[in-house]
Amino acid sequence: MVSNQKHRRLRCSPARGHPDTLRAYGWEASARIDEVPVAPAPQWLLGLIEHKRTSILRYEHTSSVDPRTFAVGAAFENQRLLGPEVRPGVFLALCPNSQSHTIGRDYDGSTVVFAPPPGKKRGWFHCSHSHCRSIG
Repeated sequence: MVSNQKHRRLRCSPARGHPDTLRAYGWEASARIDEVPVAPAPQWLLGLIEHKRTSILRYEHTSSVDPRTFAVGAAFENQRLLGPEVRPGVFLALCPNSQSHTIGRDYDGSTVVFAPPPGKKRGWFHCSHSHCRSIG
């Protein structure tokens, strides 16, 4: 696997062989997927996941948030894509990529804007439609 930093996805590179020995890779295809042990995740990766969860994703505002006080909220409001605040710091929104959506209705909760934790100014949005996974 080779990291593609521009798109932050992993892609498979062609089988060229091991970079040190130049021996061709051999793939074992006789094992069933449920028989193959999964390697433990490296500690550095677990640390990144846990840090993101605790510092951003688990923060809950206790009072209403003005969307003009953070960048993503102001941008969505400026483009008339921001809907009502459904709980403190969480707003219904129209997805900027809604022309690609095949199901759903405006402000149905599939796209939401999140206010950032105190001290941060960006915020973020999330769209639940599969073709929007690379944005937001």
